Amino acid sequence: MPRLIYSLELQLAAPDGTQPNAELIAPLTPDGQSPHVRAELPTQRVIDLRVGDWCRHVTLGTRQVIGIRAYRDAWFGEGEQPDLRGGYYGARAAARRPAASAPNTRGGPIG
Repeated sequence: MPRLIYSLELQLAAPDGTQPNAELIAPLTPDGQSPHVRAELPTQRVIDLRVGDWCRHVTLGTRQVIGIRAYRDAWFGEGEQPDLRGGYYGARAAARRPAASAPNTRGGPIG
């Protein structure tokens, strides 16, 4: 089944061992980037980060990723297309929305 990831939970190592490790939630844009975190080369997008990669946070600076998981995501059945215009809640509403070709069973006007 297709999966859409809206935000990642990143665990970042302390740069010199004197500070505690940091955990943060990085919201993702439709192109896999984040407004708060930038992936360091060779990874181009935040969604492509893996354990061991380096990233730059706007206030924490450059840190190594020591843990990563999907924080907010949605699974879709085969043939379902998520509606990306409304973010997380828009996609869930689109998954529940009946198809446009569904018969009108209410007896009133369609729409």
